[in-house]
Amino acid sequence: MRIFLICACLAGLPLSAQAPAAAPAPTALTLDQGHLDPTWFKLPPSAFGPHDLADFGWVKPDFKLGGRSIQVAWEAPRWTEPNTDEDDLKAAEAHRGNFPNYLREALGGLEGVKATTDAGELLLVGRLVECNTKGGFLSYAIEGITYDLKLVDPATGETLAAFHHRLLGGLGAHGNGSRRRFLDWSGKFAAYVKANWLP
Repeated sequence: MRIFLICACLAGLPLSAQAPAAAPAPTALTLDQGHLDPTWFKLPPSAFGPHDLADFGWVKPDFKLGGRSIQVAWEAPRWTEPNTDEDDLKAAEAHRGNFPNYLREALGGLEGVKATTDAGELLLVGRLVECNTKGGFLSYAIEGITYDLKLVDPATGETLAAFHHRLLGGLGAHGNGSRRRFLDWSGKFAAYVKANWLP
């Protein structure tokens, strides 16, 4: 707005004659600079916006778990970062084993929620799209991950919730900082589920 006012004064035109342009509708290429692929979520780009849990998120209005069990799984990465190296791949493989366990443990601590590795009435599935394990004295500044997470009704294929989030600032090299950050995020996710999806 400050830039707009300065430009208007320099142009010698009344402010009322210089209405700001409407923001363009989000597209698959503009969501998180192309790192967020709405087709994986089976949602239009316009569904995504800032969320309490994530950089981008969407939840079906008035959604409740209703006592349904949740299978937690993690897919192979879908890389959107061309500079992924061998250390990143090793960390991603470790995350693929750890992250669903963190989510299951966090959700399993909630009364009335059954989180399982077996087939559930609902499916909570995630994947990495970025993994940066740069270590050394710079690791605090640049180590991080970006991931997708969605809750789906397998019977209908309907997406019930969708999240895309980046965690930065891991303290350890080789993905250890990101692992701790995701463990913390899993607790926040469980608290959100308790506050919003349970009776």
